[in-house]
Amino acid sequence: MRRFGSTLKSACGKAAVSSTARPECKIRPIVLEDRKQWQKLWDGYLKFYEKELSQEITNSTWKRMLDPSEKHLNAIVAEIKVDNISGGSTELVGFATYVLHLSTWSITPYCYLEDLFVSKNARGLGVGRKLIEELYRTADKEKWGRVYWATTESNYRARSLYDKLANKTDFIQYRRTT
Repeated sequence: MRRFGSTLKSACGKAAVSSTARPECKIRPIVLEDRKQWQKLWDGYLKFYEKELSQEITNSTWKRMLDPSEKHLNAIVAEIKVDNISGGSTELVGFATYVLHLSTWSITPYCYLEDLFVSKNARGLGVGRKLIEELYRTADKEKWGRVYWATTESNYRARSLYDKLANKTDFIQYRRTT
């Protein structure tokens, strides 16, 4: 994975540190051809949270995200153009997986942002912000009642972004794994 360093203008809106042309960042729905690059990001996400999942779960997740009849589990990706040649190559640098569900508190669906990950090489470029803001645009357009998510208390870097984009609640999560 390439390093998109601080000498580049942010692909997602930060001010330039140098005159180097900024890479183009695009947020779009995930597609079948993304599997190899998504898998690298997914593996990085699991490593970040020190978790392991079976290949069966990973394959099922991938299949459900791409299944047009599956209306609840969805994903978007952030891709950056890595060369300026016409039709040049792109690299996935982040993804967001989200779940749409009904609520007893709203007549419109809620969006739970289940997974958000930006590659280590692209952190600090505004990619996470851009992924969340794309969900916000979709929520506004589709009239979702809420976009919400959880993170670990120790994820300070992400929380500094989240504090700017959403309101922290007093809710504590409880769970029972079956």
